[in-house]
Formats: sequence, C-alpha cells, structure tokens
Amino acid sequence: MTLFASVESSPVSLPHAPSKSLAQYVSKPSKYSLTHAAPSTTVTGTSSGLGKSLAEVVLHKGDIVVATLRKPSVLAPLTKQYPPTQLLLLPLDVTCPSDITAAFTRTQEVFGRLDVVFNNAGCTMTGEVESTADADARALFEVNFWGMVGVSRAAVKFFREVNPPGKGGILLQNSSMMSITGGAGIAFYSAR
Repeated sequence: MTLFASVESSPVSLPHAPSKSLAQYVSKPSKYSLTHAAPSTTVTGTSSGLGKSLAEVVLHKGDIVVATLRKPSVLAPLTKQYPPTQLLLLPLDVTCPSDITAAFTRTQEVFGRLDVVFNNAGCTMTGEVESTADADARALFEVNFWGMVGVSRAAVKFFREVNPPGKGGILLQNSSMMSITGGAGIAFYSAR
C-alpha cells in the first residue's frame, strides 16, 4: 500500500483539530519557506516508516525533499516519480560525522538553502539491562542520541550561516513515548 492512497482516503485525528485527511493538513501553503520557492526539507531515516512517509507526503505536496538514509537505493523508485530539482537522495549514517557534513554541504550546493530538518533516524533494542552488551547499548546511543545531536548541530549551523540573515529554519526531532514513560525490556531505548 502506498502512502498516497492512505493519505487521500484515510481520515486522521489530530489533537484539537477536526477530523480531516492528512493530505488536507500538508497541502496548505507553508508560511515557513525562506523564499517564494517550494520549501526545502531534509528528512533523516527515510528508508522506511515515518521518515519515508513524511518524505512522500512532502514530495506529493510539491516541496523539495533531501531524503537521507544509509542505503539510498532503497528509495530509487522515487527518483522516477520526482525530478532532481525536487528530490535529492543522499547517503547518511548519522553516526558518521563526515556523512553529516557531506549531506549538508551537498544540500547547500544543490538548493542553496534549507527550511526544515526533521531528525527522524533511529533504532530500537529490546532486552534485559543485565544481559545487554555494552557495545549494543552504546551503538543505540550513537544513533538515537549522538546521531541526533550531530544532525541538529549541522542544521543549526546551516540555518545561521547559510540561510539568509534572520530567516533561520525549523528543526524537528522525532522521539518516542518510551522516552517519557519507559517500559519493561526497553531500558536503554527509553534512556535516550
């Protein structure tokens, strides 16, 4: 099932809003664009799930997407649907600082600006605290905490140094309710 079919036909309930399809919410013109051109959005972790769905919705709206993921070939079918002036696929492992730098540098070279960064890349791990290897727990933090920090730092630097003075940008972080409530078997995931 594609997102477009579910977006067009499935109603969603948003807090404090009347029930509408998701497409009605995202099809509104953005007041946050830095120019009169379509807004430019970078989304990390677009290989599946929320990141992929958000990238598809933003593209469907007509805006620019810089889709970042460890294996860009996963989204190759989207390159047949959208021109390179609207979709840029970039390799990005958020645990690798040089990948982060390269992604933001390439975004600047291609689009010259960046309106929104959605920090979505993440992973999960389940298991008992006492039986989880330190290396596994540290790897989770490298992605879910330090990866987010690295992308956030690069985004804020881009907003301040590349975008026109006074325009800034929007930085969004994806997290989990487990960060607030915790739960059995997910202590390290919840601690992030």
